[in-house]
Amino acid sequence: MRSWNVGRNAAVGLACQIIILILNFLTRTVFTKCLASEYLGITGLFSNVLSILSLSELGIGSAIVYALYRPFAEDNQDKIRALIRFYKKAYSYIGTVIFFLGVALIPFLPYLIKEKNTSVNILIIFALYLFQSVISYWFLAYRSAMLTASQNEYVITLVNCLCTVCMCVFQMTVLLCFKGQDIALYLYIFIQVLSNIAMNGIISYVVGKKYPYINSREESRLEQIEKQGIFRNVFGLSLYRITSTINSSADSIIISSFVNITSVGLYSNYTLLQLAVVRILGVIYNPLTASIGNLNVTESKEKNKFIFDCLNLMSFWTYGFCSICLFILLNPFIGGIWLGKEWLLDEKTVAAFVIKFLIDGLLAAVIKFREAAGLFYNARIRYLLSVVINVSTSIFFVYNMKLGIFGVLVGSILAELLTLAIDPIIVFKYVFQKKAASFYFTYFKYLLIILATTVLLRFITGLYNSYSILGFAVSLMICMILPNLIWFLLFRNTEEFKYLSKAAFGVVNRVKSKLSKEINEK
Repeated sequence: MRSWNVGRNAAVGLACQIIILILNFLTRTVFTKCLASEYLGITGLFSNVLSILSLSELGIGSAIVYALYRPFAEDNQDKIRALIRFYKKAYSYIGTVIFFLGVALIPFLPYLIKEKNTSVNILIIFALYLFQSVISYWFLAYRSAMLTASQNEYVITLVNCLCTVCMCVFQMTVLLCFKGQDIALYLYIFIQVLSNIAMNGIISYVVGKKYPYINSREESRLEQIEKQGIFRNVFGLSLYRITSTINSSADSIIISSFVNITSVGLYSNYTLLQLAVVRILGVIYNPLTASIGNLNVTESKEKNKFIFDCLNLMSFWTYGFCSICLFILLNPFIGGIWLGKEWLLDEKTVAAFVIKFLIDGLLAAVIKFREAAGLFYNARIRYLLSVVINVSTSIFFVYNMKLGIFGVLVGSILAELLTLAIDPIIVFKYVFQKKAASFYFTYFKYLLIILATTVLLRFITGLYNSYSILGFAVSLMICMILPNLIWFLLFRNTEEFKYLSKAAFGVVNRVKSKLSKEINEK
C-alpha cells in the first residue's frame, strides 16, 4: 500500500509539475519581455523577505503532520480532529504575528534595495505579498496537513496545478495588455494572491468531503503531554525553519543590498529553473515522508535501514543527474535559446550554484528519515551553525572580497560542507542505532562519481558550440544518455538498485491494471 501511495503521488505530481514548469517558463518569458529586469529583482526580493517573516510559523505544520501519522494509521478520528483544531488556532496567531512584523518592516524597505531605477511603488508590492502570506495562515491552509499525513498529497498537487494554470494564463494576459506599465506588476502579483486563496479554499472543501468528521462540533482536546511533545518538536523545527529560510532567502537579500537589484533579477532566472527541478524532485520525495513515518511505526530497524540505503541510491541518481544537467545546460539554454547572453552568469558562478544544490540533495535520504522520525529537536545545533556560517561568510566574500554572486554562493557551500556530518549521526543513532561512518563513505563515493561524470560531459560538450539550438539539443541528448548509462553499469547488480527497479515496475503495472479495469468497465 505504501508503494502504491508513493507511486500515485509521484505520478500525479510529475505530470502536474511538468505542466506548471512549462507555464512558469512561459510566464517568466513574457515577464522579461514586457517589464525591465529591475521589476523581476524586486518581486524576487520581496518574496524572500516574506519567506523570512513567515518564520513565525516555526515549523508547527511539520510537527502536526508528524503527530498525525499514528492517528491516521489507527484511524483515531478524535485525535485527528483535536490536532487539526490545535493547528487551526496556532495558525490564526501566526498570521497575526506575520502581519505586524510586516507592518513594522515597512520603514526599512528602501534600505533593502540598492540602485532602484524604477517608478514602481515598492510599498504596494510589499503590501500585496504581505496580504498573500497572512491570508494563508488566517484561512483554511491548515487542513492540507490531513492530506499529507494520510499519504494523499496528490490531491494538493492537482489543486495546485489547476490554480497555477489559471494564474499563469491571467498573469500573461495582464503583462501583454499593460506592457511596460507599473500596473502590470501590481495586477501580476494580485492574481498570484487570488490564486493562493482559491487553492486553500478548494483544498479545504475537498478535506471536508473526504473526512467529514473534521467538521464535527464534538469536543476533542489534546492532553497536556501531547501538547508538550508537539512544542518540543516545534522548538527543534523552529530552528530548522529559521535557519533554512534564512539560508535560502539570504542570498537574494545580500545580493540586493551589496551588489544591485538587477543582479537579483539575473540570479532569479537561475533559481526559477532550479526551483522547477526541485519541484519535480519534490513530487517524488515529499510523499515519502508520510510513507517512511508509517514504515517507522510498523517495520523493523533492519527493514528501515535497507529502505534508507535504497532511498540514498535514488537521491544520488536523481540529484546527481539533475546537477549535471543544470551545469551543462543552464547557460546554453538561458543565453542561447531563452533570454540572450546579457542575462548570463559566468561559469564559475553557475558551478557554485549547482554544487550548493548537489551537496544538499545528496542528504535527501537522511532528511526524509529525520523528518519522518520526528527528530527535529535533536538537529538544532546544525541549524544554528549553518546560518551563522552562511550569512557571515557570504557577507565577507561579497563585501570584503568583492566576489559578487559567486561569493554569496561560496558562503552557502561552506555552511553546507562544515555542518553536513551532523544529520547522519542523529538519524543513525536514533533510527537505526548504528554508527554513521558507512554513510559518509557512501556520500563521498557518490559525490566523486557525479563530479567525474560531470568533468567528462563538460569536456565532450566543450568540443562544439552548445549555445546554438542544434548544439543545445546534442548536449541535452548527451546529458540524458551518458550519466544514466554509466551509473546503470556501476550499480545494476546492487540489491538497492534491484529493489528500486522492482518497486518502480510494480507501481507501473498496478497503474496499468487499474486503467485497464476502468476501461473494461466503461
